[in-house]
Amino acid sequence: MTHNAHSGRRKSDASSNMHLFPGQGTFSVTSLTAALRRSSLLRQSFEEVVGQTDPVAAAFDQEPLGPALLGAAPPSTTDLARAGGLELAMFTSSMAVHYALSQACGPPSAVVGVSMGDLPALTAAGAFTVSDGARMTLAAAPIQRSCPGRMIHLACSPRVADEIIDRSGVRKAAPALVNDDRSVVITAPRAGIDAIQDAAADQDVPATPVPVPFGSHHPELGKYADEGYEAISAFEPMPARIPVYSAAGARRYDFQGDIARQVSDNLITRVMLPNVLRLSMRHRPNVVFDLDTSGSLASSVRRVLTGDSSVAVHAPLQEEAFPW
Repeated sequence: MTHNAHSGRRKSDASSNMHLFPGQGTFSVTSLTAALRRSSLLRQSFEEVVGQTDPVAAAFDQEPLGPALLGAAPPSTTDLARAGGLELAMFTSSMAVHYALSQACGPPSAVVGVSMGDLPALTAAGAFTVSDGARMTLAAAPIQRSCPGRMIHLACSPRVADEIIDRSGVRKAAPALVNDDRSVVITAPRAGIDAIQDAAADQDVPATPVPVPFGSHHPELGKYADEGYEAISAFEPMPARIPVYSAAGARRYDFQGDIARQVSDNLITRVMLPNVLRLSMRHRPNVVFDLDTSGSLASSVRRVLTGDSSVAVHAPLQEEAFPW
């Protein structure tokens, strides 16, 4: 089974869908393996992808994901993170879901990447082979993991998040991701996390550390963005067959420019999910598919698109009755 951006079958010529590729902070092995058991199409797509990514994992001295995640006793998300395999698992899972959905519902009219999700989004659009996308993911992952700081989720609006940062007195804290009008992630120095949580508690705002041990999407991470650029700049992109958008900076990838620089600059650029959704709606999708194992993006997409009854939002890995 060979895939490209135009493979699969459309259920209706009038239908159009868009795929949203997540980052690794909400990856769930349990959700993925349950979906693999439910859907033979997803399992077939996953087997195809790991057939291309497992040799890459071996080249990076990592355990192959196929036997682990398709076996009787798959590793936990924590196990994957400790072994350095979480980023590749995210890439592999996203690509498998993309392939399965392209077969079941027709290929997407556009793709959107969120944080590290830009690499599978670019791969899905044909800019890189699956093997090279996996290599780029594994080359970039240790650089991102080495970034200083921590991220903390605030259940509030961007305006209130700014007030909490001001109240905390943590000078180098800054919004990293705006998911919707009730969900903001900030990056702050590790020493400032307690002050951020105290300031949030003073305003009755739930504040929860994000389960990744590094900072991201912060203007002071330029050194790490440069290192990321060096790690992936040797990979030459092909022209994408469909539009690719990045939630970092709410922009469309420019294939006349330096793609590696555009990817690596994500580290210093704020993710603006509402803005990129409004931008990508020019492709008039009837359905937005959240490819995240946890379905965490779907709730934000629904909030952003509230009032637009023409667009359905689905998180297939979280929907037991999803018709693959």
